[in-house]
Amino acid sequence: MSRIPFILGLFLITVLSVRGQWVRDDDTSKVWLSDGVYMTQDELLNNSPAYFWLELTADDWRFKDSLRRRGVLAEVNANPEIKVNFDIRERYLIVSEGGKSKIIEKKSIWGICVNGIPYRYVDRARRENLIMINVLGTISYLTYEVVYEDPFYWSADVTRMEPQYRNERVDQIIDFEKKDIYRNTKKNLEKIIERDSFLYERYLLETKKTKAIYEYAIKYNNRHPINFSQNYDPDSNLPDKP
Repeated sequence: MSRIPFILGLFLITVLSVRGQWVRDDDTSKVWLSDGVYMTQDELLNNSPAYFWLELTADDWRFKDSLRRRGVLAEVNANPEIKVNFDIRERYLIVSEGGKSKIIEKKSIWGICVNGIPYRYVDRARRENLIMINVLGTISYLTYEVVYEDPFYWSADVTRMEPQYRNERVDQIIDFEKKDIYRNTKKNLEKIIERDSFLYERYLLETKKTKAIYEYAIKYNNRHPINFSQNYDPDSNLPDKP
């Protein structure tokens, strides 16, 4: 831990907060969030990162390289058109807080936002540890797999004991209207759509509701765009918790 203060002493930088618009001028059909680091899910749901990224240029390569060699990430490069999810291998991230640089531990974060696209940090993810959140609107989705060590099953060979592992799929609904996250189930989606009586009455007439529910989720998003400033009754039509 003695290396971290040393890093900050290497490079005293005045930083500008890099903030993204939540709807970009060039594509009003898609939601873009503010770039930065989320420490809690509430910060994501309210589009309010706890920290922002440092504004670095190509001329800062020595600074970035010195941080990288000490396990500190200074810049995140992500392109979902090439790869949806990606890895952060460094143990620490350097961020901006009130115009000053600060180093935080990777394992302490909830997620990040890069170029307007949010990612959930999953320490025990089966593959990449930063999972893109598919922001489609008020009803959005997050899916990933987590690897757990199973303490009840062990396989033995001549020289050692090897633990067994199991994968668990996490499939969630991101509710930007009620500011919460739930299991992705038909019942939970129905409770969200029920907030719109016009849509819900028509949904009840559908004969194949399991197929229709996601079509109505799209319709709900079209009728109820994300509004980060609006307040809602937290006890009204809340779906089941995860």
